Amino acid sequence: MKRANERPVTVQVRSAVRRAGGIQSANHKTKAQAGKGPQNKYVVKGGWTSISAGAATPEPGRWSRNVIVKMRYVDFTPSPPSTSGGVSSSLPVGGESSVGSVRAQGGSKTAGYGSSISSTASHLGYVQDRPAKKIDKDNGLDVEDKLDEKKELLPEDGQDKILDGNTTEAHLKYKQNDKAEQYDHGVLFDDKNDSTKAADFVKRSAGDKRQFRIILSPEDGAQVDLKAFTRQLVKQMENDLGTKLDWVGANHYNTDNPHTHLTLRGVRDDGTDLVIHPNYIKHGVRNRAVQILDKELGPRSELDLIKDVSKSIMAERYTKLDKLIEERIVGKATPKLQVSDLYTIEDKRLLDASVKRIKTLEDLGLARRGADGDISFQAGWKSSLMKLGQRHDIYKQMSQHGYPNVVFMDGAVKTRPVLGKVVKRGMHDELYEKEFILVSGADGKVHYVPMRGKAPSDLSVGSIVRVSAQPPKPFLTKADANIQAYAQLTDGRFDVAGFKVWAADTKKLYGEPLDRFVESHVKRMGTLSAKGFAEFSADNWKVPTDLTSKIEKFDENIFAKVGNRIEISKADKFSLDKTVSSSGVTTLDKYILGLADYDHTASKGFGNELAKAVKARQTYLVENKLGSFKGNTFRPVRRLLDTLRENDLRNQALNIKGVNSELPLQISTGQATGYVKGFVEIDTGKFIVVANDNKTGYSLARVSKSPESFVGKRVSIVNEFRDIGSPQLSLPAKSKVVLLEKGIGR
Repeated sequence: MKRANERPVTVQVRSAVRRAGGIQSANHKTKAQAGKGPQNKYVVKGGWTSISAGAATPEPGRWSRNVIVKMRYVDFTPSPPSTSGGVSSSLPVGGESSVGSVRAQGGSKTAGYGSSISSTASHLGYVQDRPAKKIDKDNGLDVEDKLDEKKELLPEDGQDKILDGNTTEAHLKYKQNDKAEQYDHGVLFDDKNDSTKAADFVKRSAGDKRQFRIILSPEDGAQVDLKAFTRQLVKQMENDLGTKLDWVGANHYNTDNPHTHLTLRGVRDDGTDLVIHPNYIKHGVRNRAVQILDKELGPRSELDLIKDVSKSIMAERYTKLDKLIEERIVGKATPKLQVSDLYTIEDKRLLDASVKRIKTLEDLGLARRGADGDISFQAGWKSSLMKLGQRHDIYKQMSQHGYPNVVFMDGAVKTRPVLGKVVKRGMHDELYEKEFILVSGADGKVHYVPMRGKAPSDLSVGSIVRVSAQPPKPFLTKADANIQAYAQLTDGRFDVAGFKVWAADTKKLYGEPLDRFVESHVKRMGTLSAKGFAEFSADNWKVPTDLTSKIEKFDENIFAKVGNRIEISKADKFSLDKTVSSSGVTTLDKYILGLADYDHTASKGFGNELAKAVKARQTYLVENKLGSFKGNTFRPVRRLLDTLRENDLRNQALNIKGVNSELPLQISTGQATGYVKGFVEIDTGKFIVVANDNKTGYSLARVSKSPESFVGKRVSIVNEFRDIGSPQLSLPAKSKVVLLEKGIGR
């Protein structure tokens, strides 16, 4: 029951909920919660939240100015209620708002103090366009107070280093341009101070359960005092929410639309958790911002409206006209409508513009007019328009930075790998702080590559990278065809004994090879069961006789959702000039031998740099007796790559502490035992270095991952080879490593 003195949009954190029955009033459930049982997404542990959603925030009128408000809700608790990445909501004509609920950056399974410290420090480092000082996660309150000293924040050696956004040290920065300097770009401010220290806010945020990160982008932002605008908005939010708010902001002028990054602690002034109803996040904040902007600049003129509507007709992005069209499609069984459906639009100007807009959507291939007059819309047409708009913004931004003809590599289509040099990095998605890199390729093109997931930790401007867009690894395997073939003979059943007989007969396998074959298929059956493609019962599995078709459909659905994977890796450990004299295998060597899987067609830019580096590498190989010239033709020695790998392994092994350079490094063809001294890594994998028990030398064994976990421990190794090759040293195809002792050896 609502209290008599409760204001329309006021969050009241009331007394503890009666846990015994999990009682929660239906009036306080969101639409997502209704009918789905108790959920805690917007409910504080030990309490519950009441709000009259949006009642006191009137919708903007047709004359109101536009304010884009994007909000990200960050949860620092161990088990976040949602990791979906958020929901978006487009508001009525003239506005946009979005809200997301995601796990905090860097939030590990151990939540709370360290998570909020590292995530907040990382985020504030980004909004300042500067690197923040490292914060000790074990002593989070001991934060450097030099965070705002400019001398501590300047780029080093002209390098824009890209760090992992999920760690305390992920403090992103940009080189400040003249415009940014002029407008005091990236300086933190709060309700009283025009300049405040990030370290102080980080300290106060220690232990917070949640945080709200907001981007405010008002129309004609260049004409607005963004600090005053933000302070007025936060003051109004405080009135609406019934509490003093703890926040910092930073203005950005590095895009066409000046905007403010607002970071808000999820704590009320009485120390309890601040919980905001999603309707206020989606609508209330923006509506308050529009009210303030209209008061500051005045409503839009008739001429402004005419220009706005005219631009929307031909725009290759999601517009207010598309929203009007979408509203008349929603609720229909199929995404289609008749022109007459638009007649419910009262404003004749908007009605005429909407009819013309449909013709534009047809030209873009997003709508099709049938013979009966029905207009059918392509599935995902709204999402396609949003992506198209984002791409146009990117092209415009890159053109302003001197790269007018970038190639967008976002995974929409499969591409051949691109070898190139990173020439720029920046922010692709400001709300979620996801980066992009610009790669000047050997193919003569400049590629815009959004960063998905982790970037190599040492990636920086000047790094040589290999980038490709490849389909995700299919779930379908060769084993599935065998399982299906057997199931079709047994009325959809798979049993181990019968399959073994079938495999021996059809595959002509016996002994150990047969056992391994059967074992691998039994393991696959476990995977298929976990995914719901098979059902285990008693001593056999029930398998659909069209198993492979079902898995192919599964793969198609996965691809439709995620598209091609963007893979970014460093092509070499070193920069191009240092790669020329590397003792190990390099990208240049593979190019020289004709093993490159990328195009090298450019004679300018990075293509020219690569051509010069190849010539220099050939000269280096000749000087080290690994090749020769016959006229202008370079001829490598036999087994060039193997020789380079062996040399690189020896050089790395000799640098391991405690390794005696006088003893030989060898690959045992039988069994060897000893203590692991360290590990080395080359282009084809990782190897542990084992000091043989008989003290005759050191043996190498290939490991797939975590070689550091073996260091100091006694192991037994057995190497397997495809080709023995050189009697001196040949690398194993795989190695069996067995841990003999867990103690640390000498």
